[in-house]
Amino acid sequence: MLSINTNLGAFIVQSSLNVSTNGLNQAIERMSTGFKINHAKDNAANYSINTNLSSKLSSYEVAQDNVSMGLDMVMTAMDSLELISSHLSR
Repeated sequence: MLSINTNLGAFIVQSSLNVSTNGLNQAIERMSTGFKINHAKDNAANYSINTNLSSKLSSYEVAQDNVSMGLDMVMTAMDSLELISSHLSR
């Protein structure tokens, strides 16, 4: 007769080890990124809000760069006009 024995204690220890390993991996990921929410599975609503705010921030940074470049162009044009004006008044 064939008999198969199950070591229930080993299964419980293995399950506990898996839970501990997953928790440790999540803690390491949070520490390495500095974010509490790294994936949508952590908190879907807050992840969505974070993603939305991050994209808005990127847009604002690009807009700020564009305004700065526009201001530089206007300043260059003003300097050129002042130079032309000084040449014409001589």
